[in-house]
Amino acid sequence: MSGMALCPDTYFVLKDDPEAEGMAMTYFMVNKSPGKGACSVQPSSGVEMDTVFRVFCKEWQDEQLPVWYEVSYSLSDDEAARSRSASGPSVGDRQLVYWGLSHQVAFRLPAGLPQYGRKVFLRLSIRDSWGASTSVCHIPIAVAPHSAIAHHHDNTTGTHADDNRQSLDHEVQALLRHLQTSVYRGDVTGVVDSNEVFTHLAMRLNSLVSTTAHSSNTTTNDTADDIPALAEIRFGLLQAIRHMPLRDEVEVEKSLRCLLHATRTVSQIDGPCFVLGVQLLEKISRQSGVAMSEWRHSVERDVVGLVVQVVSNLLQAATHSPLMLDVENIDHKRFHWMQRALDVVQRVITLALYDHTLGEVPLSHHTDFVTVTASHYPAHWPSSINISHTSFHLPAHISSFTKRPALNDSADGVDGLTADMRTSADEDDLGDCYQARVTSFQRNPFVYRKETLKENIDVQSEVVSLDVFSCDGEQHLLVDQLKPDINVEFVIPLKSSVESTWEHELSRSHMSIHQFNMTESQENLYLTLLVNLVPIPASSQPFPITAIISEHWPPRPQHSIFRQDFQKEQNELRIFISPGSLNGAGTYNLGLVETSLNSGRRHKTEVVQRQYALSAWFGSCVFWNTSRAVWSDQGCRVSPRTTATVAHCRCDHLTAFGSHFELVPNDLICTRTQW
Repeated sequence: MSGMALCPDTYFVLKDDPEAEGMAMTYFMVNKSPGKGACSVQPSSGVEMDTVFRVFCKEWQDEQLPVWYEVSYSLSDDEAARSRSASGPSVGDRQLVYWGLSHQVAFRLPAGLPQYGRKVFLRLSIRDSWGASTSVCHIPIAVAPHSAIAHHHDNTTGTHADDNRQSLDHEVQALLRHLQTSVYRGDVTGVVDSNEVFTHLAMRLNSLVSTTAHSSNTTTNDTADDIPALAEIRFGLLQAIRHMPLRDEVEVEKSLRCLLHATRTVSQIDGPCFVLGVQLLEKISRQSGVAMSEWRHSVERDVVGLVVQVVSNLLQAATHSPLMLDVENIDHKRFHWMQRALDVVQRVITLALYDHTLGEVPLSHHTDFVTVTASHYPAHWPSSINISHTSFHLPAHISSFTKRPALNDSADGVDGLTADMRTSADEDDLGDCYQARVTSFQRNPFVYRKETLKENIDVQSEVVSLDVFSCDGEQHLLVDQLKPDINVEFVIPLKSSVESTWEHELSRSHMSIHQFNMTESQENLYLTLLVNLVPIPASSQPFPITAIISEHWPPRPQHSIFRQDFQKEQNELRIFISPGSLNGAGTYNLGLVETSLNSGRRHKTEVVQRQYALSAWFGSCVFWNTSRAVWSDQGCRVSPRTTATVAHCRCDHLTAFGSHFELVPNDLICTRTQW
């Protein structure tokens, strides 16, 4: 390792030979960060988007030249949002102003927040070419709002709200014309300077939502009527992003942050905004791929986090924005563009995992709607992958059961991850590892907004997708039609819950009978009946219990469809019925009875009755069928370990998974029959 440098985001793995004996020592030398310099900011106060602030740095020295300068700001005095760690800068509310070699930077700032005394917190960082950095403590700058904007915050009702909206619309159109003119004339400076203006306008537009909605003189219908007009203004902002330059990593990050601001208010995103947002995301991500290959020590982790946040906004808009209902054939178009947005996430993860190795902490990004986790796993051993409350268990030698599509760009250059199937049997093995990428959605993104297909299945769980790639991330591996003994297993939490009450009593000399119904739509679902017995004192002995299911009244062992005996020590009696085990739709009776039918001799310490609670539900494990755009249970089955809160599933392929859950009403008819 002599002569090698320890850089941020770079890991060295030292392997040990278990058969070797002895002692070894490894020395690490860390280069010093830049020093002996100073930075100043002038002036110390000003007016939003009017005052020009200047940062001047001088006399910074370092052995690893050149020295890079980074200027950023935050509107909150939150140390967690402003801190930089070894994994890269935070993606919170930090806004990147400049990253480059110039030691003099001029810029404008938005107004500070009232709760922080109108202060904007400026942060300076000086880095050498190896990534060692020196951070200047955050510098509070007092930035007052413009008088017209302050008037906007104080007058948000009636005519004032309309005036504010019209004023904002005019400013957005002026920004768009300025960008178009600057691009036409080749005025790069005019384009670059527009980023801060854009962020300022987007923040004002986002603030109109709360002020309009909470206006005392504005009715709910008026607020609903305002949303389409605000969506048109938002579309103008998105159009402005088209003209922003993407020449380096700083401009890529700035454009992504502009897109993040422009998509933050999902209720104002209509069909055109949604489609344009995805197109812009694809354009920026393509350029980020070019840039990220050249900067391994800079802001690539920020790029991934920003992309995930933008995709989260777009998916929430596609699923919940009321304006999306106005699009013709909304479901078909929406699913297509949602998939394109998710493909962008896969593209940037491929780049972010370039230097990732086995055993490293997984790459993870979380929003209030989407969580993404990706890492490398050994190819020849079973692997467990955990994200939030969901877990996957993959069989060993997973690469032996895959089909391999090639990743090629589509003809128009925007799809990025289209699959060209190749199933050649003589391809080389994947090597020692593979990439697994898990995407978890807090709510089901694949829902029909208009007419619902009869064959579609409701999902009452989180939706989680698992994708497997080759070790270098260049090949998306298709796992399909696995044998039953090597299925993919996963555990996923359910949104529904079963309330159990200790209201039933089982006597040793009686049978307790519960009646339940099965409809035609439930014939292909798994049925779980769960009996929880109240524990008895250690000095007493329980009696064994038998469960009988029959169509007859009362259930009889000799005429039963299903019978299961339980050990007397069991306090949880789980009855798991697979599809087809019963006789189709109809009314059934569950009988709980002492196993010997009260014919044996009772021990003197044996109890004569037990208190219990009964819960019952139908369920299935489902996956999103992309070709038919429906949820399907084909190739998936429920594991007997499923509970009322967590679904355990086994599937013969990989895709987006969920769980369907139908609670059997807890007011089951209960009758006690004496033998």
